[in-house]
Amino acid sequence: VKKNSENDHLVFVASLQIYGCLGLLYVCIFSLLRIASPLMYSFFTSEHAPEESRAPVQPPNTVFGWVPHSWMQTKDIEKSVGLDATMLMEFSELCLKICACVGVPLVITCPLHRYFGGGNSDPLSRWGTGNIKAKSQYAEYFYWAHAFLVWFVVIVTQRLILGSQRTFIHRRFAWLEEMPA
Repeated sequence: VKKNSENDHLVFVASLQIYGCLGLLYVCIFSLLRIASPLMYSFFTSEHAPEESRAPVQPPNTVFGWVPHSWMQTKDIEKSVGLDATMLMEFSELCLKICACVGVPLVITCPLHRYFGGGNSDPLSRWGTGNIKAKSQYAEYFYWAHAFLVWFVVIVTQRLILGSQRTFIHRRFAWLEEMPA
């Protein structure tokens, strides 16, 4: 594996900028297409949808009117889009929670590596554990903090996954009981 070079941080920053701009561009394109083609992107909120499967709320027909309604509770939308699509949304929410669970320790440890690690690595490696000097006065504390944060991430992630699985099982059994015999 090749080590980071002196200019790799510039490539990293450039890729963050490019993919961030592309993500914003895709959100804007979706927002405009939603207004231009409402039957394709907002069918369950239209009058063309059957009454029993119509969405509980209709977002305003503005460019970003869909954003606050996209965080709606999945219990409310299950009756309009079905259990499988609702569980897909639940899975997406679970993934966001897990990313936050992993991201919080990164936000804590990366600046500590950068400013207290004591190493003289290249600019990109200064944010990682490779920047911690072995004989540094803080080295032992860094590694204990990492051990604690690893277990924090493992335990919280496991609890999130098991909680989502429990919710899924309850919903699936309720759905099966409501099916006609």
